[in-house]
Amino acid sequence: MKDPLLQMNHTGQTQNAPSVNIAPTRTKIVLPSKGHSLKVELWDESALRRVGRGTVRIRKGGSMEGEVLAEVSASVKGIALFENLEAGQVQLEADALGYFLSDPLFVEIPITKKLIRLEMKVAALFLGKVVNREGDPVSKGWVRFTNTLSGEVWHTRPTPRGGLSSAPLPGGVYQIQWVKEERSPAPLGSGQKIAAAPGDRVEITVRAIL
Repeated sequence: MKDPLLQMNHTGQTQNAPSVNIAPTRTKIVLPSKGHSLKVELWDESALRRVGRGTVRIRKGGSMEGEVLAEVSASVKGIALFENLEAGQVQLEADALGYFLSDPLFVEIPITKKLIRLEMKVAALFLGKVVNREGDPVSKGWVRFTNTLSGEVWHTRPTPRGGLSSAPLPGGVYQIQWVKEERSPAPLGSGQKIAAAPGDRVEITVRAIL
């Protein structure tokens, strides 16, 4: 049998047949996106306004102490956009100045509902400064907020320039005092009592007795 790759020329001699390019044609494969997107809206519990410039976090799994997978700052309109999220169960939470930490919301990624709404409960907030007898800023110690009805206590450190911003607080009347340490007693006769309702932003000046 003749070799099909050989053929006769006009002189009767054999020669190799012309080479044929048999390299396969490769088709580019487009892979699907590796992640999923999610949009979160922050709303005041009254449902009358959005909460701007809060922080939204996504935690891993169904535990409130799960690892933080992503953290996004919400816009002035209260919208936070997450992208490239992996599939799985996650927890959503949000905080914002003057609001309590939102109740945790557990969702499964991917989720058909691309827009999630988190409601936040408004709190009372004390803002101001800590100064000494001469009126100079004080960055040492703590400011203690004691709810006179419930007896609950919160502590806040002054900033390096003596600025002050309390934790989100329930409405009520507060005894506000400067103390050297969280567990140390307040100087006798120091402090002031101020009432604040949820949503109030109260300006105060706290005097430190060093």
